[in-house]
Amino acid sequence: MSDIRNPGQVSGPSEDGYHSPMAPDTLTVEVVRRPPRSARLSLSGDLDYDSADHLLRVAGQVVRDGCRDLVVDLSTLGICDSSGLGALIEVSHLCRTADGRMRLAGAGPHLRQLLARTGLDEVFEIQARTGLGPSTSAPTGLDASSGSPASGA
Repeated sequence: MSDIRNPGQVSGPSEDGYHSPMAPDTLTVEVVRRPPRSARLSLSGDLDYDSADHLLRVAGQVVRDGCRDLVVDLSTLGICDSSGLGALIEVSHLCRTADGRMRLAGAGPHLRQLLARTGLDEVFEIQARTGLGPSTSAPTGLDASSGSPASGA
């Protein structure tokens, strides 16, 4: 485990995982490894044109460090634009190339709507909770926490 203190630069191992601020109020990626090959990346701030490369650097390092199965926790993510979606696609590709997988967790209603409108809800594995356990993904149109029809449906 490493602590990323400067964007694009990785320091030596630490006990509490990775913590990687891009710039104040832009994007923070906190990584917690779950041996032997899993990690949770918690994103805070905005995933956009200015910060997408930062996510790719952090995720790339995590995969190079041996974590092939990633849960990307979006529960505290602010804005996600097309560059952010592109970065998530690239992270998913990194995982698949390393014989692993990426799951999205904690996506709010606006991000879920964006994923549905772009068809990425059919590409990404989306789970309701933010842990590293088995997927709890639900089809579009269902409340992910209960599997029942979403309110108003």
